[in-house]
Amino acid sequence: MDTPFGRLDTKHGRKILTFLPDLASQVILMVTDREFRPGDEQYLAGQIRTDLTVRYNGEFEGSSITPTTSEAT
Repeated sequence: MDTPFGRLDTKHGRKILTFLPDLASQVILMVTDREFRPGDEQYLAGQIRTDLTVRYNGEFEGSSITPTTSEAT
């Protein structure tokens, strides 16, 4: 799912987050920091297996993918 919360208010976004673990055995979310806020992971009931950050490094360097840390958010 790419930007699934882009047009939702926080109340409805939380409802979707609570539903996602039951959607399928594996769900991949691609979200921005405006969509997935610190603390939102609690609504996924510990179902996050891997949390990665894609960072754009510039036109010539491209992008990098690293494990998400508190500094990356």
